[in-house]
Amino acid sequence: MLVFIVIGLITAVITIGLGYWSYILGKRNKSNLVGNLVITVIYVLLFVWGRQRFNRQKTK
Repeated sequence: MLVFIVIGLITAVITIGLGYWSYILGKRNKSNLVGNLVITVIYVLLFVWGRQRFNRQKTK
């Protein structure tokens, strides 16, 4: 249970940090492709990891 809380907090901090960075870059009329890519990769990895855990628990 503690692992899920830690992963959730890390994800929230990264998302908020990159969102703030994107906001600052947006005010300067610059794009934030790196930030968007990082957020997408993090969510895809978490989705794949969660899906594998769900399927593993379902078969037991």
